[in-house]
Amino acid sequence: MKGLKKVLAVLVSGVLAAGVCACGPTEEKAQGETPVITWYVPGGQQSDLSSVLEAINKITVEKIGASVDLQIVDTGAYQDRMTMMIGANDDFDLCFTSDWINIFSRNASRGAYLSLNEMLEKQSGLKDTVPEYLWTAATINGEIYAVPNVQMEFTQTSLCILKSLADKYHLDTDAITKVDDIEPFLEQVKQGETGIYPIKIGLSLFTNPIMEKISETQIAIRKDTGECVIYCEQPEYLASAKTIHEWYKKGYVRGDIASVTDDSQEKNAGKYAVWEEQYKPGAEAEIKARLGGKEVVLIPVEEPYLKANAGQPAMTAVGRNAAHPEKALELLELVNTDKELYNLFAYGVEGKHYTKNEDGKVVINQEGGYTLNSAWMFGNQFNADIQEGQDENVWIETEKMNNSAQRSPIFGFQFNTDSVKTEISQIASVVKEYSTMDLGAEDPVPIYDEFKTKMNAAGINTVKAELEKQLDEWKSGK
Repeated sequence: MKGLKKVLAVLVSGVLAAGVCACGPTEEKAQGETPVITWYVPGGQQSDLSSVLEAINKITVEKIGASVDLQIVDTGAYQDRMTMMIGANDDFDLCFTSDWINIFSRNASRGAYLSLNEMLEKQSGLKDTVPEYLWTAATINGEIYAVPNVQMEFTQTSLCILKSLADKYHLDTDAITKVDDIEPFLEQVKQGETGIYPIKIGLSLFTNPIMEKISETQIAIRKDTGECVIYCEQPEYLASAKTIHEWYKKGYVRGDIASVTDDSQEKNAGKYAVWEEQYKPGAEAEIKARLGGKEVVLIPVEEPYLKANAGQPAMTAVGRNAAHPEKALELLELVNTDKELYNLFAYGVEGKHYTKNEDGKVVINQEGGYTLNSAWMFGNQFNADIQEGQDENVWIETEKMNNSAQRSPIFGFQFNTDSVKTEISQIASVVKEYSTMDLGAEDPVPIYDEFKTKMNAAGINTVKAELEKQLDEWKSGK
């Protein structure tokens, strides 16, 4: 892998915190050389990535005097790869970071990313492309550590269903208002289909409409009361775990789920009848392209909601030891303002990786060798050309929903985890140990009390107390 240095010492716990502070950004290369900006993102491997990069670099070399080396790492391996690179002090320039993979709050608080404050003052064009409220999500202790990718910022948890099966079994989508309502359909799929798993599911599908989890803490805010609570102690947690286990026993959840580490290829191949997605205008067309042309139906199970950390689900950070930090920011400004360049990242080369129909909408060539279809990973998605099946006003409608979504009662709050990092690490270990409850592979009832006991021993109440303290200070300072 380009940009990956040899690790000369065995990595031990704590190397992340120690290693990232060891040195500053690598000095720029000698004058006359064209800087190469390395950019890491998660996704499936693309057989014709080289053609896309050739087209991208024609633009970037001309406009900012730098080329791009886009490193696409399999989604299932991305978290571990970035943890290893950060811990080994490797000098990548840009990386995708979020609240769900390559965790922003953890990495930024430990010094893995460069502060962008000074550089953004010089790159005012980039700063102006992002709404002010999103910069809050990228800020820790007054320092901006990432550039939010403008896109759908609200969340609206939804059931995603293969349309072919919904049609075959005459699914009444209007009758589905909560997750449990899908069970009769799952039974039909189980009885009538071979080679298809009825559902891919986790606790979040049930609990997202009820609670807003705070980053990695296992603390949540109840949407109905605004109360700060311990996630696993809420009645909906155990009730949902019981339901998932019942579905597992009935054969709706795949039998080997406990050992599956990355099933993205199976999902994209249509091996699941139902799974979780986030609704947004035009989502069906994007998912169809990702699934090789298979149509889907989305059924929201909650109202649009703007979380406290809206913006964190998709951001781009500059590595602490970036070889070309200034050029990296120039590249991000260009990607966010140059529609031609942005659409190369999003769809590849027109005429090769996609065409446009008579309405001027993008039609993905599934055999073209570039079907990443993850425009939201690179920058302002409102610059993306509209895909076949999307409404002409898709970006206008998305922005309207961003502005009208119900806001979290703690919207704009950022939890500083510095004083409870040890507890959060211990809590994560316990959650991993009992992950079978989330997957349905084990009956939660016999192990639930033991799980809560271990969470208490790991320090969950200490984390809750610190969070409540900071919330009180934040509220008093508003």
